[in-house]
Amino acid sequence: MMERILVVPRKALFSERQFKGYLPLKEYDFLPTIRRYGFFTERTAELEKNPDLKQAIPYQVFTFDSRLFLYQRVSFQMEKRHLGKFSLGIGGHINTEMQDITDAIEAGRRQELAEEVDYESKYGTKIVGFLNLEHGIHAVHFGIVYLLQGSSPRIHMKEKYNKTIGLLSIRDLQTYYENMEDWSKLVLENVGDFLPQK
Repeated sequence: MMERILVVPRKALFSERQFKGYLPLKEYDFLPTIRRYGFFTERTAELEKNPDLKQAIPYQVFTFDSRLFLYQRVSFQMEKRHLGKFSLGIGGHINTEMQDITDAIEAGRRQELAEEVDYESKYGTKIVGFLNLEHGIHAVHFGIVYLLQGSSPRIHMKEKYNKTIGLLSIRDLQTYYENMEDWSKLVLENVGDFLPQK
C-alpha cells in the first residue's frame, strides 16, 4: 500500500503571506491555512516533482540548557543529498491520516520523533516558525519548526539511521554550519528568535 502524506496547495498556503527562508510564528501563523486546506494524498514520484502541492514537514529542534542537539545523517538508505550532512531537525512527512488535521500533525510529529530518537524523559513543545525554500527538492516541502525543550540531556539518534553528535552551544555549532542541511542552516541563522543565547 502506497504511503499517503499531508500536502497543502501552494496557492492556498501562500494566499496571504509568501516568504523564503525562515519566518517566525510571531510574524505569521500558517497553521490555520494548513488545517483548512491540507489533505492527504499518495506519495508518488509525480508528487515529488509537483511544486503546486507543498508537503508539510514537522522539523523538531531539541534543546537542553541552551544547547541544541546535532546529528549526522549516515544511513546509505537515505537520499544522497542528505548523506553526510549535519542536521538540527528531527522529522519527516506526516502520514498519520486523520480527519482532524491538527491531530494528524501532532501524531505525525510524535511518530517521527519515536522512530528516529531514543529519549525517555519529558519535554515541552512549541511551534516557533516555518521554513520555505524554492530550489530543488525544497520546492515541494514546507517546514513547521518545533522547539522541544528537554528535561534531560540523555538523547540519542537510533544508530541505524543517523549518528549522534550531541548537545552543542550555539557557538560550537558554527563549526558545522557549512556542512549542515539547508533547513538547519536557516534554523541556526535565526536561533536568536526562539532560544536565549548564553
